[in-house]
Amino acid sequence: MEISIITDEVSQNFEYTLDFLAKLGVKNIELRSIWGKNVANLNKEELLKLSDLIEEKGLRVSALATPIFKCPLFDDSPILIDTDKFFVKGDTYNEHMRMLRFSFKLAKVLKTNRIRVFSFLKVNNIKGAWQEIVNRLQHAAFLASKYNLFLILENEHTCNICDTNLILKFFRSINYTNMKLLWDPCNSLIFGNNPIEEYRKIKKYICYVHIKNVVLDDNNSYKYTKISDGIIDYKTLICKMIRDNYKGCISLEPHIKTTELKVKENIIKDSFTFLKKLMKDEG
Repeated sequence: MEISIITDEVSQNFEYTLDFLAKLGVKNIELRSIWGKNVANLNKEELLKLSDLIEEKGLRVSALATPIFKCPLFDDSPILIDTDKFFVKGDTYNEHMRMLRFSFKLAKVLKTNRIRVFSFLKVNNIKGAWQEIVNRLQHAAFLASKYNLFLILENEHTCNICDTNLILKFFRSINYTNMKLLWDPCNSLIFGNNPIEEYRKIKKYICYVHIKNVVLDDNNSYKYTKISDGIIDYKTLICKMIRDNYKGCISLEPHIKTTELKVKENIIKDSFTFLKKLMKDEG
C-alpha cells in the first residue's frame, strides 16, 4: 500500500507544493489542478514544465484526477446537483471524450497508468439511463486499453454510480478489466452508506482510495476535518485493507475549507503521519 496526496489540496502554486510535500516525505502525488488550470487543460509548455518539476523532486504520479465524465449524460440533461469541477473547460460528452483522448498523452508524459473518470452527473431516472452509462464507460475503457491504461471510476455522490448496489451492479456487468474502482469512503458516508460495510462488499474492485473525513457541525451538516478525528473509523478501515493485502494507493484529499495555508499544511501533515503510523503498526 502506498500513500499519495492530491497536490491542489495544498496550493495551486505547484512549485511551493512540491517543496512542502518533499520535506514531508511524500513519494507519490495525484494531479487534479495546477496553476489555476485543470490537469486535463494544460498546454504543451505547461505539461513539459510540470513533468520536469516532478522528475526534479524524484516524485511519482499515482494518478491523474481528471474530471472526465463529470458532465451531463446527454447535452440537454438538466443539472440536478452543483459540483466542483476544478477549473474544467467543457461540459458536453464530446468535449469530455476529447479530454479522455488527451489524458492518454498526459499519462504517457507523466508516467502514470491511472486516469480518474466519473459516471456522469445524476440523472432523474437511473434505470432508464443505466445501459447508456454502462455503454459509454465501457467504450472509454476500450479506448484506454489500447494504451495499457486503467480508468478508475470514483463513487462521487453527485454522479450516478455512488450506491453500494450500483457499484456492484456496474462492475459485475462490464467487460474490461482495466476499469477499476476509485473508492472514496467519505463520499459513501455522505450518500448514506456505511463505509466499513461497503468496503466488505466491494473490496475486490478497489484499486485506488481517496481519504478524507468529516464531522457534523452545529447545523447537522458535514464539515471536513483531520483524517484521524472524523466519523469514519479509518484506523479500523485501513487495518482491514492491510490485512486483506490491498496493494493499491491511498490518496489524501482532506478538502479543508480554509484560506490559511499553514492550517492546511498542518492537517495534511497530521493525516499523513497518522496513515504512515497505521501502516507501520500493521506491517
